[in-house]
Amino acid sequence: MSDDVELLVLGPWLPIPTISLSHIQAPALGNHVTIYCQNQYWHPAVKFYLQKPGDQVPQHLMETDGDEGKFTISNVSWKDAGKYSCSFCPEFQPFLLSNTSDPLELLIIDPGLPKPNISLSPGRRAVPGSNITITCWVKDPVETFYLWKEQGQTKTQSMKPNESVAIFSLSKVQLDDGGNYNCIYRPHAAFLNSSEPSSSVQLLVQATPEVPVPVSVPDYTNINIIRLAVGGLILLLLTYMMIADHLFWKEQNKMNISPVHSSSSHPYEN
Repeated sequence: MSDDVELLVLGPWLPIPTISLSHIQAPALGNHVTIYCQNQYWHPAVKFYLQKPGDQVPQHLMETDGDEGKFTISNVSWKDAGKYSCSFCPEFQPFLLSNTSDPLELLIIDPGLPKPNISLSPGRRAVPGSNITITCWVKDPVETFYLWKEQGQTKTQSMKPNESVAIFSLSKVQLDDGGNYNCIYRPHAAFLNSSEPSSSVQLLVQATPEVPVPVSVPDYTNINIIRLAVGGLILLLLTYMMIADHLFWKEQNKMNISPVHSSSSHPYEN
């Protein structure tokens, strides 16, 4: 009796999964690396498959928790280098298979290659909406540069012959573009080796500082002028009243004082 064979039917309407590496963008010989396959479907996946063209085992079953599959290579060797892709079977129809993801290239670090250099322009601080340029370069011409962000995002730039400088443009950066970046390069297309990563540069994207709204302060100038004018009038009126009162009593005193006349008659006068 032959072994059972699993027959899977392609479901072209299923969303294509995404594939990524663990935080190590290019492992060194003997290290470990994990390949992840993310399900973009709203139903959980019952199985994830990892494919590598030309491998003795063309399809590997990945560990899964329903939303993500993972496959760990514990002792990296040169035979592990190459292109990988993945697919999944949804839980509600386990014999349907999605289309494969875009390929992921696994390179192996060659310690004999010089490290590349990296720089940020115009600087490592930016505000949302601004443009940033990340430049990677090395002395000798190379085939491809890879720009790597700490959370697994990768950008690639193929080089023209005799070029050794790659310029990566980040247009209208947002807060989630902030983080640590480094780059590696692949010297020749025929080989699956890469340099060690460059030193990291940190991009800080800061929210635009809020302009403080000026607090409306009541203008007391006119009010104070009015108060001073009223106060001055009251003071002037009081002064006038005091002077008038003083003059009034002075006149009264003059009128109350009458002159004394003495008229005496002789006693013996008839």
